Amino acid sequence: MELPIIVWILLFLVSFALIYYFADYLIDLIEDLSEGYSISPIILGVFILGIDLEESIVSLFAAKESLPYLSIGNLIGNSIFAIVIAFAIPPLLYKINILNQLPKFYYLSLLLAVSSILLSTIFPNYLWFFALLNLLVFIYYVVRSINIQRKYEVSENKDECDDDDTGVKLIVKVIIAILIVFFAGQLLVTSAEQLLIMSNLSETFFGLVITALITNVEEFWLMVKSIQKGKIEIGISAQIGKLLWNTTLIFGISGIIISGYVISSIMVISSVFLVVISAILIFNLLRNDFSKRNSMIYLFIMIIYFIMNIIYI
Repeated sequence: MELPIIVWILLFLVSFALIYYFADYLIDLIEDLSEGYSISPIILGVFILGIDLEESIVSLFAAKESLPYLSIGNLIGNSIFAIVIAFAIPPLLYKINILNQLPKFYYLSLLLAVSSILLSTIFPNYLWFFALLNLLVFIYYVVRSINIQRKYEVSENKDECDDDDTGVKLIVKVIIAILIVFFAGQLLVTSAEQLLIMSNLSETFFGLVITALITNVEEFWLMVKSIQKGKIEIGISAQIGKLLWNTTLIFGISGIIISGYVISSIMVISSVFLVVISAILIFNLLRNDFSKRNSMIYLFIMIIYFIMNIIYI
């Protein structure tokens, strides 16, 4: 028995509200966790908030089911929308200044990863090679991150939470909040897919645009809440972590699984968009430039990207 459309609309709104509330709550918990256990907020952002289960599930299952363009298209489209939604819209609403820059190797890793994805779309017969390359990039930035955490612990030079019971409760709260955001995101995707099921969109367009758009709602609110609370470093590190997670680890695994991948003009074009917008993002982050002008550039790129995908439906 199919649910009526009003039920799917209500589920969509409820999931949206849950993401909005728990994104706010999660920022507070991450701050407490950082202070209580001498963990760098950047590391927490990259490796806790940056884990992107939704896109991982979509891309990995699509790769397993021999849907290469949905698998890689989801990663490309999601990354483009993640950059635009997180770094174009918030500066239109708030003034943003970064207090603590992310180490430059994160930006270098991202640029290497997206360039490798572009090359894989141009030379699809060597997808396995570029997949392995990105897995090596993932290992590289994980190792470098471990060194950052060690230095942070030395610089803080303070004990962890004295109350073990309080510390355990805090960790449990973080896990619960992340799970609620994750399941709310899943509900958001499911309800949106049901509302769009009559659209009869192509696999490539759905992966590059629709799925990528509706799975970035929680990242947007996480960014907004980090700005509102003056913890922009957490929001930015979470977004960079998400981009790195998808373009290194998930692309690497998916690329090894995928078979029957041939060159596609729209995939090449979309990959070019990803490299360009990533390079612009890195340039702006290094300059601490969150101007409205840059927001317009991101939005313009997204509009052109969207039009290109409409043309290729």
